[in-house]
Amino acid sequence: MLLLELTAAHIVRSLAVLRSRPTGATQCLELIVSCDHDLFSKATRYGHCLHHLLPATRPVDHLRPRGHPFQLYLAVADLHQRSFIVRSLYNFM
Repeated sequence: MLLLELTAAHIVRSLAVLRSRPTGATQCLELIVSCDHDLFSKATRYGHCLHHLLPATRPVDHLRPRGHPFQLYLAVADLHQRSFIVRSLYNFM
């Protein structure tokens, strides 16, 4: 899927092109975020092909509702931080 290969630099360059039409940039960014969220929510289901890439679930605490039950990775390398799974774990907490 094309969205898995987009990095922050690609998004910034694409938004720079769309700045001539302000509504276009906003709609494009909303579409990217929406697709990322949809794919991450599908990947959290047990039978999904990306499910095995998700980390172990964390102990349940009832402090406040969370977006997902998974432990967060300690992302060390820049390439690791930009991967879809790590980026989604932090974006959709």
